[in-house]
Amino acid sequence: MVIPCTDTVIVDVPVLALAELDVQGTLRFSDTLDIALAADWIRVSGRFEIGRTAQPFQHHATLTLTDQYAFGCNPAAVQRALVVDQSGVISFHGASHGPTWTRLAQTANAGAQQLETEDIVAWQAGDEIVIAPTEFDTEESEVAVVLSVGGTTVRLNAPLQFTHWGATEGAQFDGVGVEERAEVGLFTHNIVVQGDPAAFDPSTGKHTGGQTRLHEPGASAPRACIDGVEFRYLGDEEVLGRYPLHFHMLDDGSQSYVRNSSVHECFNRWISVHMTDGVTLE
Repeated sequence: MVIPCTDTVIVDVPVLALAELDVQGTLRFSDTLDIALAADWIRVSGRFEIGRTAQPFQHHATLTLTDQYAFGCNPAAVQRALVVDQSGVISFHGASHGPTWTRLAQTANAGAQQLETEDIVAWQAGDEIVIAPTEFDTEESEVAVVLSVGGTTVRLNAPLQFTHWGATEGAQFDGVGVEERAEVGLFTHNIVVQGDPAAFDPSTGKHTGGQTRLHEPGASAPRACIDGVEFRYLGDEEVLGRYPLHFHMLDDGSQSYVRNSSVHECFNRWISVHMTDGVTLE
């Protein structure tokens, strides 16, 4: 499917499955329903919009990078890829779930089913969060599902497996101390860019999730304006250049940003900024 540079297409159907999608004009998701778009290859040299800065997307949008078709007639089509090039723009702005990152206000012991956070949170029942480890074993990070929220109290649907420290060490001595409280981050967002969690290449024994990549600047650098987006099951395991989100040799990336978003359960790095200056990661 090709969207010519003179055209604007509004997606207003719940499910759309494509082999190729070449956005030379404008593609916009209608904010009147939940939308799931699946494609092997998406190229954006125009504008692909799911919400705007002043009008975040309020429904659920899922963009799945697949590996279903063969592209013998189009060698430029890289499977499981969202590629932004020339002067292309992806503008993905999800609903606010702020804050997307906070710390514990008190220690949560193993077996506890409740967290006290530093900030008031607006998370919802069913949201996934991650609690960072505070011991020497990095495997003690754990994902939990929110049961309910009341101010700074977050109730979980299952007990914690590990203890997560929630105090500032040594503050009584110098008034500052060492910050050792566990970080708590929000995974769940209403815009999701994902690969296939079961994607696996038996010839190499590696996972092959796919990628989002900005490269090959035109008159101006391609841009990613991302706020409140969840990236998951992406990246090709141990393959150079195949990362969940990759700013590749753009020189000037000052018009791009990634804010209030999550990257998790991916197979190769997270966000890669390569020979590109000025990208905001927040």
